Amino acid sequence: MGGAAVRFGQHAGGHPGRYPRGAGASGGGSLGERLSQVFQQRTAPPPDAAPSGSGEGAFPELAMEDQHALLLIRAMIAAANADGEISPAERQRVMSALDEAGGGPEERRIVEQELSQPQSLDTLVRSVTDPDMAEQVYLASLMAVDRDHEAERAYLTYLATRLKIAPQRAEQLNQAA
Repeated sequence: MGGAAVRFGQHAGGHPGRYPRGAGASGGGSLGERLSQVFQQRTAPPPDAAPSGSGEGAFPELAMEDQHALLLIRAMIAAANADGEISPAERQRVMSALDEAGGGPEERRIVEQELSQPQSLDTLVRSVTDPDMAEQVYLASLMAVDRDHEAERAYLTYLATRLKIAPQRAEQLNQAA
């Protein structure tokens, strides 16, 4: 990626790195915030949930909210690639999430680049810094796959384990998505 010029959106109010649960995707803000809201509106908040905080160090060339957006996009792409290929339907799910979050031409270009070079699961998991972010990554992954395929269900189970999401909570997220 090309440094600070690669932006997913400008922060438009609120606190950087904080993503209100249950908010709609049309409330403005950065693409990271809007993507986070798209994923969060698919589930109820866990008890005693704290807002997502840091993403420092994960993608140092991007602002915090941009790091978050890129992490969620990468989660979707890694899940879509769980069986070794990204199908046209999986590609469409990723692009639909981007469209729903209000992504523009530059964001589409970045996502197309990410689709051509999916991140490894290890890289993805290392970028997750807290339980709230882990759930958002899991939800983003759920949105990208067809849960009727065994390989993708196995990937989701493995992902939940790697993200330290309890089996009961993973099932709640599965049902809510």
